Amino acid sequence: MDSKPAPSMRISSFYGYECPVAHTWRLILGTFAKLSSVLFVFFRYPSPSLASVPAMKINIQPMSQWPQPVLIGNVCKNVTSQVSYILNFSASGEIVSASVDVQLADVKISDSNMVQTFSVQYQPSTPTATSQVKLGLAPGEPVTGQFAGQANPILVSSGLPDGVCSVSSRRPLLFKENLLTSCLLNFVAQDCQQLNTQAYAFLRGNSTPEFVAMTHGAQAASDWTRVIVSDCAPQQGNQSCSTGCWIPTSMSYQLLWAQRGLVSHPQNQITGVKVTFSCETLQCSSKPHLTVDVTFVETTVYPEVPRGRPTPDWKLPFDFFYPFRMAALTNRAAGLLRFGFGGMLTIVMSQVLL
Repeated sequence: MDSKPAPSMRISSFYGYECPVAHTWRLILGTFAKLSSVLFVFFRYPSPSLASVPAMKINIQPMSQWPQPVLIGNVCKNVTSQVSYILNFSASGEIVSASVDVQLADVKISDSNMVQTFSVQYQPSTPTATSQVKLGLAPGEPVTGQFAGQANPILVSSGLPDGVCSVSSRRPLLFKENLLTSCLLNFVAQDCQQLNTQAYAFLRGNSTPEFVAMTHGAQAASDWTRVIVSDCAPQQGNQSCSTGCWIPTSMSYQLLWAQRGLVSHPQNQITGVKVTFSCETLQCSSKPHLTVDVTFVETTVYPEVPRGRPTPDWKLPFDFFYPFRMAALTNRAAGLLRFGFGGMLTIVMSQVLL
């Protein structure tokens, strides 16, 4: 019990071992003080602690207070039967806190032995290890925006089948899907303000999103990116239907996204959003074409090839006649060798005949 250490940390692993305490309980009456160190877990270690990092210790917090063993008649009460240690570790693998829980039992002296169980459980300091993981956006997933503090999918105008603009005809803005729509604003306005309001209602709906979710299921403030809005510059002077109205005719969404995380398992995240309006001077009686376009731009910066992975350095002959010239040289060398061996053989034979 005193010499068996706990194993190395294993995430979500449970370790336990049993320590049989074989004693003759009939002798407890005479040796109760000696056996109390075995029966009570904190007899030898009244203030246990863990060495987390050099020059730093973490105290083990008991979950409650436990009484010491007491011998009443032929029953030994408050005997330690189970000890459970819970060690919490951070994302970097350091132990940040520790606690211990003890279960007590009553043992009769007539029992020949008992079993004490010790266990060590490692768990992350956060509630769940996956709760902090920021999942990326999947292609075709609706993009979420914040409108006056409320998170809702961003809707863009789609127009009616006959090509006429409609405020109620809208569709979700989907991740990585570029879009270009145009329709005819069939509306007769009484003044410039009414025409301007109707054009903005078709292009952006009730309002432009203030923030856009960078990841799937964004909750923290760091998971949202602010939307940059470039609106039309106001015109000087009074506007009227006779002189012309300064109204928006197009709205452009530009969304920057990149892949973040591990190369083996990248996550798609939106890094920036810009909304741009374009305006023109039109008469109240005119029927302008309003345009909405959505563009996704990838800004991923891919890492360089690791040094441990060799880069091929091919050296191939790029000369078209290289194979033919090599073949000719090979044939010529073979002919010279045959001639040389034949001449040597002739000289040797002539010397033998002489």
